[in-house]
Amino acid sequence: MNLSCSLYIFQLIVDYGQVPRPRANVIIEYLHTWLRLKSDYDAFTSNRSLLSYEFGFLLDGYNYHTSLDHPSLIKQGVLQDLGENLGILIRNILLGHVNLRQTENTIDTDSFIYFDILGRYLIVYKMYTSIIIQRVLIILVLVISIILILFDHIWHRKRTSACIDSRCIYLHFKYPLIMRIIFIMTYFISDIFSVFVGFLLSISVALIMSILRPLSWFGNATLAIFLFSVPCLIGIVTMGYLSKCFHRFILRKWPKNSLRIDTTIEERHLTKASFDFEQNLAVLFIFSLLMIVSIYFGERLSYIILVWSIFICPIYLILMIVEFSLRWKQFHWKLFQQGYHWLSLPLIVSLVPLTHTIEIVHRLVRIFIPFMALRFSSGWSRRGNVIICGVIAVPTTIFVLVFLPILQRTKYFGRTLIVLLITFLIIFIIAYYRQPFTSIYPHLFYTKHNSKSVYEVERLSTDPFIVPLISQSSSITVTTYDGLDLSPVLDDFSAKSGHRLYNQQCLKTTKCTFDDTFNRTIAVQHIKIESTNNSSDYIISVQHVLSYNIHVSSVSFIEFLVLNRLDIPRTETIIFATLNFSSSSFDININIRRCDLIDSPFLLLFTRIMPNMVLMGMGQCQAIDDETTLTIKGQ
Repeated sequence: MNLSCSLYIFQLIVDYGQVPRPRANVIIEYLHTWLRLKSDYDAFTSNRSLLSYEFGFLLDGYNYHTSLDHPSLIKQGVLQDLGENLGILIRNILLGHVNLRQTENTIDTDSFIYFDILGRYLIVYKMYTSIIIQRVLIILVLVISIILILFDHIWHRKRTSACIDSRCIYLHFKYPLIMRIIFIMTYFISDIFSVFVGFLLSISVALIMSILRPLSWFGNATLAIFLFSVPCLIGIVTMGYLSKCFHRFILRKWPKNSLRIDTTIEERHLTKASFDFEQNLAVLFIFSLLMIVSIYFGERLSYIILVWSIFICPIYLILMIVEFSLRWKQFHWKLFQQGYHWLSLPLIVSLVPLTHTIEIVHRLVRIFIPFMALRFSSGWSRRGNVIICGVIAVPTTIFVLVFLPILQRTKYFGRTLIVLLITFLIIFIIAYYRQPFTSIYPHLFYTKHNSKSVYEVERLSTDPFIVPLISQSSSITVTTYDGLDLSPVLDDFSAKSGHRLYNQQCLKTTKCTFDDTFNRTIAVQHIKIESTNNSSDYIISVQHVLSYNIHVSSVSFIEFLVLNRLDIPRTETIIFATLNFSSSSFDININIRRCDLIDSPFLLLFTRIMPNMVLMGMGQCQAIDDETTLTIKGQ
């Protein structure tokens, strides 16, 4: 559901949250601009006089505006949900609980962020509230981290016994406090670099697939998610592990004295006491950086950063405070000596933002994939793959970032990397060799029949007469949206149908033109002119095929009126014209458009022989365009 209004009314959003299944997300608002979608609601937005709800079913729109677009394709229960939601909304409107008229008292210039949780609960808050929460989280991360570092440094300085635990490993350096801060920043930089490498690896896969198999993900959103998320995971985990190895190398090589940190002790610490303060604090700093960027740009799309931060930052801060407190008080509780709880708590807490992120990514991919294919005829092969990859890779980096400290501690990194590489190789092979186009997910093509007929009058007469036809030509232009090379397709069709395509020309690989030799009916059958009582007034009767879309125009300065313009559809167009002409000639143009398959023998035959291709329609009925010119020479 999209709340399409320039100034968002809090009451509208809140009332929609009272329906049984409030499916809505602020990101969907931007899709209308990104994908250039049009709807009936656009007619009411020009003067901003009406604020209302707009409902659309955008998932898996592979057959949108095609002959396969049928009510039976609608998922069971969707119309029931829509009816129940509308019932509640209409009841509230009738009871006066919802005010759909825009007034100065109801306008709030502050933008609202809204999104649903599994289609059951609608979360609504102001952008200003989001900024306040993010500022509080940033301050908490900075203040608590500074306090913990200083207190831990003071506590270790006051200890009388020697410390051989890797928790106090920085005391073996000459400047332990500075070294600790340096390594926190090292983890911070290495994590950012790992995320960058992972994202770059996903983009590289997208660019490679745009060359090898541009639409490998067509018809399968799950394949697209795995194809672009697994490389991101491989890049982040690999760089994270390498940075961890570098960190261990420095710690073992440059203490201030000859003492070397025992590898066995360090590895034992990394497996049992697995909640590393410096490493996890670096993750919190990255989330703080993301929140700073979100605050700076003030973009509502960045709400996903707050969704993660509001769960991850508090739990990590609490765990760090508990761990340090137990160490300072020297409590040896068996529960806290086990390492698994440090892993399980962040994992459990992150299930909420993870579930929401996976659902939103899956929705967006299922929306973007069908519409991206429509842009490929405009050279969007590379751009389309990058966009799909970006929609998947950006949330993946946030997800992996949370678990990066855990992934870096794996004892079986080699095996983990091998499993990831084998998984990606299998996915890549499937994506490369699969046939994405079927009768359910067909190639989309657009056909335009063009005919030009010229009727010419040498001399007007007071007696009725039929205007002779001077010339006539017709052609068919076929265009594919998904980058399909048309020449072999048309050759295959010609061989199967037995119809030779005359004068076939392909200025582009995705756009070909040939003569219309399939004996379709040209729209205009004949034109009759007769004079009225006034010698300068004439009635022009145009007999043509049945059509809803008939347009009469003239570039000449003559007065004419279509007498039966309100009769739609019609098979005859009657024009009353006042022909006050001089020595120059003038033209009257009659344009007749149709879009029914039955009007085109070529389309009927083509869609039957080529089952994996389906005709894509436009907003207007114009697949068959017959242009007729009536030329009347001057006297």
